Amino acid sequence: MHFSLQFPFWSPHFDANKLIIYKFMFCSCTFLHSIKSPSHLQADLDEMGSEAHLSEEKAQKAMIDAARLADELRAEQEHAQVGAIKLINSKTYFF
Repeated sequence: MHFSLQFPFWSPHFDANKLIIYKFMFCSCTFLHSIKSPSHLQADLDEMGSEAHLSEEKAQKAMIDAARLADELRAEQEHAQVGAIKLINSKTYFF
């Protein structure tokens, strides 16, 4: 169903009420055409579900990477602390 808003405004039989009715019919058809069918809605829902699943996987990988980096940093800090303690203990101070 397609309606056009082309109405002969210059016509001697121009009626403002008909224009309002035509506009209403046009807007109604446009609105009904924009509503998706249930199969399209299900497809959108499936797509959103798969995107959520991928986001969860990415978040899980990011948390694992963050934990690994934190362990590496902790190990480097402990190594530096042990080295600093050995350096301090190896020096003899004369007063």
